[in-house]
Amino acid sequence: RRKTSTDRARSTVASPSATSRRCSTAGRRRCRPRRPALRRRAEKQQSVRDQLVIAAPNATLARDRLRERLRREFTVAGGQVTAVQDLPGQPGAVSAWVQGRMTLAQLQQLLISISDTPPYLITESLRISADRSLETGHLDTLDIRLEVSIPYFPAA
Repeated sequence: RRKTSTDRARSTVASPSATSRRCSTAGRRRCRPRRPALRRRAEKQQSVRDQLVIAAPNATLARDRLRERLRREFTVAGGQVTAVQDLPGQPGAVSAWVQGRMTLAQLQQLLISISDTPPYLITESLRISADRSLETGHLDTLDIRLEVSIPYFPAA
C-alpha cells in the first residue's frame, strides 16, 4: 500500500511519551533551561544599558557623576573650567552644564569625546561666544557653555 499525505503526517507527529523519553535519555541538553544563553543575553543587555545611562543609587549621585564627567572631559580636551552646575531635568534623567574657555579645536575634541565615550551624553544646548575675536581680529579662545543630560538607572 502506498503512503498518503495523511499517513506521512501521522508518522511524523511524535507522541508525548516518545518526546519525554527522548528528553530523559539522549537529549538532556535540549530539554534543560538554557541558562547560559539567558545569562549571556542579560549581560549583553546590561552592557548596552551601561552605554546609555548612568547607574547610580539615586539622582543626587547621578548628578555628581555627571558633573565630574563634564569637568574631566572639559579639562582633558584642554579647556579651562569656570563653572559646573546642575540643571532641572526630566524624570529619570539628570542634566548639568559646564562653562569655560577653550579653542575651536579643543571644542571639537570635547564634542567628539562626549558623544563617542560611553555612557553617551545628550547635548541639550551649546553656546559659543567669540567676543575676543572681534577685539583681536583672529579666532582665539572661545567662551563655551555646554548643557548635557543623560538618563540614570537606579542601581546599588
